[in-house]
Amino acid sequence: MRILAIIFATITLTGCWFGEKDQPQPIPWEELPKLDVDYNIGSSCGVDVTKEVGHIWFFVFDESGKLVTQIKADKEDIADRLINAALPDGKYTISAWGTDGNDLIEDQNGYRIEGSTLGDFRVILENPENFDKLFHAETSVTVKEGQTNGAEFDFTRQTHILNVTVSGVQHLPDGGITTRADAQLLDIYVEGKDGAYSYDGKIADNSPINQFRGTRTFDNDAVTDAIPIQRLVSDFHDGSNAILLHIKYDGEGVITPVDILETIEANPNYNTQTQIDIEHEYNIELEIQDQGGNSDPDNNLVVKVIINGFVVNNLDVDVVPFLRNKK
Repeated sequence: MRILAIIFATITLTGCWFGEKDQPQPIPWEELPKLDVDYNIGSSCGVDVTKEVGHIWFFVFDESGKLVTQIKADKEDIADRLINAALPDGKYTISAWGTDGNDLIEDQNGYRIEGSTLGDFRVILENPENFDKLFHAETSVTVKEGQTNGAEFDFTRQTHILNVTVSGVQHLPDGGITTRADAQLLDIYVEGKDGAYSYDGKIADNSPINQFRGTRTFDNDAVTDAIPIQRLVSDFHDGSNAILLHIKYDGEGVITPVDILETIEANPNYNTQTQIDIEHEYNIELEIQDQGGNSDPDNNLVVKVIINGFVVNNLDVDVVPFLRNKK
């Protein structure tokens, strides 16, 4: 039996660097081969994936790409940074997934983990809309008899949080929203394709379409929902795969659906995947405004969109006729 030492790196996002002395040390370090690896984490320096997750799944593939074993590490294993793996000598690819305790499905909609290869392997989330924390890392390791073999992982966060605020709700029909009970008529949700991933953390093309809703606060003329979603991926979530924000009132659309990534990328600070990943939370403000003074009162309502303080212009988002006609 070989002892496979797992070095749990912090979250991999461009932002700040750990120096050589600050790198997490495996146990025992002197028995491991020396590996020159830097760990990048995001703007929230100090986040440690080992403290964020309750379980980490390791899916181990041999040199031919065949899945040979699965290892589930619990809190104690993660804290010890050591796991036992019965592996013969050879080179392996390991796909690691950390969660806050939710399970990964091994067989759903035709996907199978057992017996799969790198090409057809899928990780499927049991409840994608309830995954507040999900991390992924991939690494290669060479196992040799008679030594503790090191495997270092740079984890990336696979989730985002959208704090969606809708203000100007007094312009909604029948006197608008003035109480928490009224606010229940407002349905704010995000819809998009995700929840199934390949070994390298990329979203599978035939992932299901999921809806995400969050927890709500109500303050005067504004409603805010904190919505946890799966990671926004710029080279996947476009066109027919776009992640859309929907806002409905009493079952009817209030504004045209908002393409989340298109809106975020309108800010020049978020033009690359790395920049998008650094920002874990996005504050999206949608202000329904009555400009007044128009000869046609139905055309007085407009929507102002603000992302993390940046006003988004030239966006194809508008108040739908339903709302105009009920003013």
